[in-house]
Amino acid sequence: MKISSGYQTVERALRLLDFFTVQNPRRSLKELCSLSGENKSAVYRSLCSLEKYGLIMFARATRTYSLGYSIIRLASVVEADLRIRDIALPVMRQLSEYTGETVVLTVLDGKEQVTCIEKVESDKPIRVTLNRGASSPPHAGASGKILMAYLPKPSLERILAQPLQRFTPNTMTDPGELRRQCSAIRKQGWAFSDGELDEGVYAISVPILSPGGLFAIASLSVSGPSIRFEQEDIDRHVRALRQAVEAITDSMELTR
Repeated sequence: MKISSGYQTVERALRLLDFFTVQNPRRSLKELCSLSGENKSAVYRSLCSLEKYGLIMFARATRTYSLGYSIIRLASVVEADLRIRDIALPVMRQLSEYTGETVVLTVLDGKEQVTCIEKVESDKPIRVTLNRGASSPPHAGASGKILMAYLPKPSLERILAQPLQRFTPNTMTDPGELRRQCSAIRKQGWAFSDGELDEGVYAISVPILSPGGLFAIASLSVSGPSIRFEQEDIDRHVRALRQAVEAITDSMELTR
């Protein structure tokens, strides 16, 4: 079977990541060329691609490369997917019972789509429903915006540089405004959306942060019909979400 040049290019780039270890967290271009057996121009092109996606960082002061923050985020997503569902589910049930609304746990997957990994639906006749595994772009909806707000800048800019689909009249598709929203969301610690992904649906989302608080490994959301989200309800749901996330985070720390 003939292997395409595109596959070989990707494989060549990913192989470079294996040369970074606890003992050698920083490597020069010369070292990487020697370790990989590739020529300077090929290694440099691979490093540029990895840097573009936040997998590699270049320190100009030392002229060396190290693993990028996207590695931490991706590792956190794996850890979250392995452990967080079992830990979060009992808390999500309590939260849904308290708020009377659907509670959803989401992560940002490797394709930078917001994916539902767990849900507890409201028992009310009119409610928000969502299937596990369902995904959507991060720019539309509270879950996506809270996850975007905690992304490294290169990852955020890559998302904002892509065509941003409009789902409803309320979907924000202006990169500059989304950038400002993400900054404000990170400062206040929660996000909301009103009919951005589905008309008539209101959602509030709070991040579940990695140790140190650098990245959101997941988001926890309460969502329901917009008519049930008055300001008093929103304030109450935000408080409940924060308490729920604190309980989940504490449980994750205990199981490390």
